[in-house]
Amino acid sequence: MPSRRRALAAQFEATVVHRVELAEAQTLLKIQSSSLPELEFPSGAFAMVSLKSSVMVSRGVGADVFQLARAYTPFACMADGTCWLYVKAVGRISKALANAPVGSTLALMGPLGLGWPSFCELTSWQVLADSANLAPVLSLATQASQVPLSKIHVLGHIPTDPISGRQWPSVFQPEMAMRRLSEAVLDTTDFWTRFFEDTPSPSPIAMCLSEPWLQKALLAAQGCAQLHRIWVYLKPTMACGTGSCYGCVIDAAEGLPIRVCWEGPLIKASQLLLRESVV
Repeated sequence: MPSRRRALAAQFEATVVHRVELAEAQTLLKIQSSSLPELEFPSGAFAMVSLKSSVMVSRGVGADVFQLARAYTPFACMADGTCWLYVKAVGRISKALANAPVGSTLALMGPLGLGWPSFCELTSWQVLADSANLAPVLSLATQASQVPLSKIHVLGHIPTDPISGRQWPSVFQPEMAMRRLSEAVLDTTDFWTRFFEDTPSPSPIAMCLSEPWLQKALLAAQGCAQLHRIWVYLKPTMACGTGSCYGCVIDAAEGLPIRVCWEGPLIKASQLLLRESVV
């Protein structure tokens, strides 16, 4: 069992200092807060993030309120109090956050959850991610030069930074070598046979995938008797991020249900009850 630590969470505010619009409704937000250097976000930990916006209240007086919070994985956390958030505009709240202009104020609570193991334990890991779930991978790439980045596989489109023209991950980690995979490969048994053969046991495999790719991957791992080696990085919709509301509960293979925000977001696949959808 890899060693992981739970950091002490705090509530704080941050300011959007830079933004980069990527293709396919994806946005990078660079934020800054004097609280970030003190918190020391563990790699893979997440934060509940909400955007301050002005609303009209009774008698025509404006008021500043924070919208509902959503979970995001900060990465590239620096000593100057800056870090990056990757926002994919899907619903009303994520679209508002993705469109936040420079100077906007965000409310954050974190670090939360149990993220990646210590870097020395990750040297034998392989990571399989899709382009919508690269933030947890980048939290490794930007904080640990020891991680073998050539063992990161990405399904589908890898966003390109419109400023530099480079693939998005290489903006933060120029040495990153990522193998791009077609989403169609997930439907082929041959791919999974080769994938698991190319990762000698007992090397762990981390999966940062959206549905339905996560379910396909786990069922394939189960069919190849490799489920015991798999860890999954789950990010369902979370309401509180602290395990109190039970809004992110998923079924466990045995015992009590799993609170993703508390026992995760990185969870051993053998703990999950596999069915049509994991989250």
